[in-house]
Amino acid sequence: MSRRLSFIFTGLILLLSSCNAELLQEVPPIEYDESQDIPKFDLSPKTQGFSLTRTVGKEEVMIQLSYDDENLDLATDCTVSDEENIIKTSPCSCDSQGKCSVGVKSVANFNGKAKFLFMVIANSEPSDVSEVKLTVKNDKSECPKGYVYIKANPSVKQFSDFCVMKFEAKCNKPDGTTCNNRMDKPVSTPQGTPWVEIAADESFGGGSGAHARCRSIKSLDPRFKGSFSLISNPEYMAIARELLEQPSNWHDNIIDSKFIRGHSDGSSGLLEVLDETDPYDGTGENALSPKDSGWEQRRQFFLESGESLWDFSGNSSSWVNFKKDEKSYSPAPRGCVDHNFNPGPHPFNIFPRYCSPYLNPSDFVPGTSNSFTKNLGVWLGGHGNAVNRGGGYNYQSAAGIFSINLKTNGSVPVPTVGFRCVYNLE
Repeated sequence: MSRRLSFIFTGLILLLSSCNAELLQEVPPIEYDESQDIPKFDLSPKTQGFSLTRTVGKEEVMIQLSYDDENLDLATDCTVSDEENIIKTSPCSCDSQGKCSVGVKSVANFNGKAKFLFMVIANSEPSDVSEVKLTVKNDKSECPKGYVYIKANPSVKQFSDFCVMKFEAKCNKPDGTTCNNRMDKPVSTPQGTPWVEIAADESFGGGSGAHARCRSIKSLDPRFKGSFSLISNPEYMAIARELLEQPSNWHDNIIDSKFIRGHSDGSSGLLEVLDETDPYDGTGENALSPKDSGWEQRRQFFLESGESLWDFSGNSSSWVNFKKDEKSYSPAPRGCVDHNFNPGPHPFNIFPRYCSPYLNPSDFVPGTSNSFTKNLGVWLGGHGNAVNRGGGYNYQSAAGIFSINLKTNGSVPVPTVGFRCVYNLE
């Protein structure tokens, strides 16, 4: 009996072993693609509601909508609903670069608050619904002398119109390296080389540094009772995106060809503007210079309004307040490197990793491919605590309106880094 039980037990073990072997053969091996070191989940895009102060009247105004997608998917469609005190004049749509916008105008004889709801679709995934609040105005705001009007751009988190210096900050002295970093007032004027060798923050005492010097400005014109501050990264991006869309800033007026990058060939040092009628003033180049060897040195950048900014890229790089904070200087993300822990410089199609805090695409990306070959700039990571943008006269091919340098320390004055102030309309 015991021999029979032993035989049966042995048979059961062999049977189970055979079944397990067959089951294991039916399960395919798990393959892991090491090139994809971070699993990708198809997450829905997230819209961002915002309040916007714009000149909205009887003429159509295009409103860009703001959203984020953790997979970096581009929105392909959008919808707008529940409009109050505005009329939708152009349907909500998204272009090939994922920028979504809708055309609106004010209802007749209205001046005050308006709003609407919107949502976007990215990779077939619908977003949540967010609200856009508008303050409708019927008169366009004026800017102080030497400043240029810039419209809001919610896609880069700039939600109000503002004014920016037409020229790099100067201090009414011929040589910008001799400015008093605690006493002199920044001015926007063509004369004089840019104010450089100044820290971004107040490390050298209260009232020192680019941010504090901008805040010290008081307009003598009673119409301008708003505040002044160092240009913020959202404001910088609003300007750069507007410049990017103007054919006059591209070679042969063809968008997506080659962009101007300002005085950046490493020669001549810092320049002042002696002749405002010559966009290439002081560079020795002109509009007929070769496309890749001189033409790109144009120092005058044109806006949609026909107004222009000088040296927005090139000449001196510009300190930027990373966040929109009029009272204090905010530090930039630190530790940005590529997948090989290389801080760069890199073109924008290589996305920075390990930044703290996180660096969003809307913080620095042009929104066009192959930016390095189009003179739009590069990103340089590292462990600095400040950001400067645009690149200086010595950056050469790394200069560009979207160039962003995260390696610098905001407490250390740099001979090639200056700044630009803005006037806050609200």
